Amino acid sequence: MNLYHISNERRRKLFDLLQYNAFPANDNLPEPDFQELQTVILTTSHIMVEDCLCYLDWCKRHGRNGFIDVLHDLMNYYRNMPSFQPRLSNWRNRERNTVAQHVWNIVAEARDSGELAGLDAILDYLLSNDNDAETVLSAYDFDDRIEILPGSSEGVYLHWSLAGRFRQEQPRGTDARLHIATIKTLQTDLATYKIMGTVAGILEYFSIKYVGNNLRHKPDDELRQENTSV
Repeated sequence: MNLYHISNERRRKLFDLLQYNAFPANDNLPEPDFQELQTVILTTSHIMVEDCLCYLDWCKRHGRNGFIDVLHDLMNYYRNMPSFQPRLSNWRNRERNTVAQHVWNIVAEARDSGELAGLDAILDYLLSNDNDAETVLSAYDFDDRIEILPGSSEGVYLHWSLAGRFRQEQPRGTDARLHIATIKTLQTDLATYKIMGTVAGILEYFSIKYVGNNLRHKPDDELRQENTSV
């Protein structure tokens, strides 16, 4: 596996955060073999990567240094320590998801299932919508809609949007649409369209499963009280 393949962009983000921030911020932490660290992250599940990234984001917002916790989980998981107890389990669902986290959490579950292998062979890019990436999903009366669109000059696109009510301040019954991600290939042949159709179905399936199993329905004040402590 290649850390710099487009399908591993979230793993690469975690590697870069550790390489450029963890060791300068911790004087008592010996610098590792970065080639080994790449191998560690490449063998880590996509879900665990999202847990680590969400935890580091939480630490940044709360003025904490979380790198040692992340390295603890990664290295002990990689070394298959018999008594390993992850510190960061399900951190990706500790708070309400932003739009970007919603996209990456669903993609992580789909990738870990092995169902997106066909996409990763033809993928040009998968981008969350930067304009609304930090929008927090605080109501869950919505559906994920994933539609195939031909490119204007090249490739096939999947247009991923939310349809319905996804913010508490929106009136009940709202039928708003929010574009949240785009998936693109370079090819335009029949085989590519068939793969992209399958990918749309896979992501729809995992989005329904993810929203049903994980998103938080508690009032905001109760969530804030929970999230002030680790």
